[in-house]
Amino acid sequence: MNSDKRDLRIISIFFCVGVAWLLIHLLWNVHIEICPIKRLIGVPCPSCGTTRAFKSLFAFNVMEALKYNINILILLPSVVTYVALRVYDLIFHTQKLEQVYHKVKEMLNKKQVFCAFILFEILAWTLHISLG
Repeated sequence: MNSDKRDLRIISIFFCVGVAWLLIHLLWNVHIEICPIKRLIGVPCPSCGTTRAFKSLFAFNVMEALKYNINILILLPSVVTYVALRVYDLIFHTQKLEQVYHKVKEMLNKKQVFCAFILFEILAWTLHISLG
C-alpha cells in the first residue's frame, strides 16, 4: 500500500471519529472538554472550539463559528471536498480523492506554501488565545 492510501485511511478514521463526536454534541447537546493542552496549561490549542464552530455553522451563525475557531475557514472546505470526492469515487469507481490528496501534499511540501500555512496557524492560535 502506498503512503497516500495509508494516509487517506488514517484521515478517514479521524473523519469518522470527528463526525461521530460532532453528532453526539449535536444530538444530545453535550459539552465535554478533552483538550489536554488546555487542561494542563490553561491555553486553548489550535483545534479548541472546533466542535462549537461546527455547531454554530449548523445554526447558520458564521460569525460565532469564526470566533470559536477561525480554522473553520480551512476545515469546512476540506470536509466538504473530502466528502464530495469520497462519494464521487464510490459512484464512479475512481481515485480522485487520492489524486487530490497527492496534489495537496505536494503543494504543502513547497516551502512558501508551508510557511504561509504555519503563519496562518500562528495568527489563528494567537487570535484564539486572545478571545479565550
